[in-house]
Amino acid sequence: LWKNYKFACDCVLCKDVTKDDDLVGLKCATEGCKGRVRSISTVAESASLGIEGSNEKEKTRHSYQCDSCGNTSFDAALKIQADSTVRMKRLESMITNCNTLHKDAVEECLQIYELLKRHCDLKQSYYIAWSADLFVSFCANALKFCANEEERMSLCHKALVVLNESRPATKFCMEYVGNLSWHIKRGTEAKLRLFVNPMDLEALGMLRNVKKEMLVFFPSNDEMVLSLDESIATYSFS
Repeated sequence: LWKNYKFACDCVLCKDVTKDDDLVGLKCATEGCKGRVRSISTVAESASLGIEGSNEKEKTRHSYQCDSCGNTSFDAALKIQADSTVRMKRLESMITNCNTLHKDAVEECLQIYELLKRHCDLKQSYYIAWSADLFVSFCANALKFCANEEERMSLCHKALVVLNESRPATKFCMEYVGNLSWHIKRGTEAKLRLFVNPMDLEALGMLRNVKKEMLVFFPSNDEMVLSLDESIATYSFS
């Protein structure tokens, strides 16, 4: 931990030395191989900084190998992860100021997710969880800008397909004590499910559980809690 991130911590998450490799979540490209891809070395490189190029900063590059077949050819997959990170950060900045339906952005999010699926573990990779969450967030925000019910239902169905596929990775990355993001994502899923099927009692139960978790950290008049109350009231028929 100190070597890579310059801090020390003894919590369960930080003491798990294989967690980083799991979160990177590279999938072995060898056909039929089910091995796990692990970092095998760290290479220090010098990167020039500043206009004059006189300052140098050391950066770290990891090498990876499949623990089953021995494959070490992951440069292309790592580049896709890096390029996708840049694209997703740009899209995240759009969603914070989203006041219209960005169909191109929604499609780009889905393209990024589908591309990462080819190279990343659907059950553990942070890149899968991140790209899926970005797509679902765009879909959820876009609902109020859709022209008709058919368009809204289509967006919901696409979002729910991605949610179902990516749930193991999202749970692996996000579900731990004190992480509100996991509960917020479950709340979003529940709302989408109820929009598609107002009689989905399991989703209604999810919303109630999310509200219960939120009240541990937020007052009952918080905007997020009030939004949950509104949704629960809307879909509570008894």
